[in-house]
Amino acid sequence: MADRWVQCTSEDGGPIVINLGNALTMRRLSTAGGQNFTFVHFTLGSDADDRVSVQETPDQILKLKAL
Repeated sequence: MADRWVQCTSEDGGPIVINLGNALTMRRLSTAGGQNFTFVHFTLGSDADDRVSVQETPDQILKLKAL
């Protein structure tokens, strides 16, 4: 995927801009408390510094218009 910057909503409700061209995977998660979020991973592995959490689903993220 070529560079495509999109604006998502961070877990705390603020805006966060991510480059989908650098994203390797997206995974939707639900917590026991009923919170839903998507991890967007930028490298292989599970290092928390290599991912961001957003409120949108992977389908919603892929449908966002580029900035």
